[in-house]
Amino acid sequence: EYQGSGTSVAEYAFTFEDEQTTVELSKADLTDKKELPGASLKVTDEDGNTVDEWVSKEEAHIIKGLIVGKKYKMTETKPADGFVTANDITFKLVESDDENAKTRVLIKNGDSFTENVDNQVTMYDDTTKIEFSKTDITNGKELPGCHMQVTEKDTGKVMDEWVSSRQSHMIEGKYAVGKTYVLTETKPRDGYATATSIEFTVADDGKVQKAKMVDDTIKVEFNKIASDTKKQLGGAKYKVYDSKGKKVYEFTTGKKAEFIEGIFKAGETYTFKEVDAPEHYKVAKDKKIRIKDTGKVQKLII
Repeated sequence: EYQGSGTSVAEYAFTFEDEQTTVELSKADLTDKKELPGASLKVTDEDGNTVDEWVSKEEAHIIKGLIVGKKYKMTETKPADGFVTANDITFKLVESDDENAKTRVLIKNGDSFTENVDNQVTMYDDTTKIEFSKTDITNGKELPGCHMQVTEKDTGKVMDEWVSSRQSHMIEGKYAVGKTYVLTETKPRDGYATATSIEFTVADDGKVQKAKMVDDTIKVEFNKIASDTKKQLGGAKYKVYDSKGKKVYEFTTGKKAEFIEGIFKAGETYTFKEVDAPEHYKVAKDKKIRIKDTGKVQKLII
């Protein structure tokens, strides 16, 4: 205001305060959109210089002092365990049209930049997905009743245990990208041999990765040989008992060897008892056989 004719020079002091630019960077889970802790991240400028590095926490990360108009890149250098690496996000800050508002955040989408609705940079991580399949070699279908286990190859740490069912076993968001794990059958279903353990390394993508293990049946070929002709002898009736005395199988020999598949348990000892001999022959002595843990044909000759 005019100070009057007696004031030849009027002096005024003004203070202009420049507030630093502020940008909020969020690392979130794609499934629930919540903040995802444990991911290693960094922001670089147009020349590739690192502006900031951090490990994500339960809240978004804030960076101050970025230059308006320049482009920056948010990169995930290492995802949290159970998640895959997200694509880089390029963004820049621009002045707001509203003089009372803060700067706006624009996200690069193709060849252009678009404004983010929540005015922050949000990077989503997808989970790793592993589908474990335990199938029967004879029909390719899922085989229930097998005890399974997954361990870390380097440490032996048990990651997961389950009993197979008629559906494949899906695990999501548990196995770390780049790590190698071992799928082991700790106990097969009765009538099947233990499968060889398999290794798998988790791929860095959100697609379903399959780990398939096939079980072969236990096979026994029973040969009843006549003492006089040295040929296959038919007409002999047999009953087979397990180590607890329970009858598990019975048959009568024919002109060909008796082929028994998917009945016996690996490691179990069975007694083959002849209960009725063919005419002109004596009943043979009982024969015990310990079943090997293999899918190969095990031959028994009496």
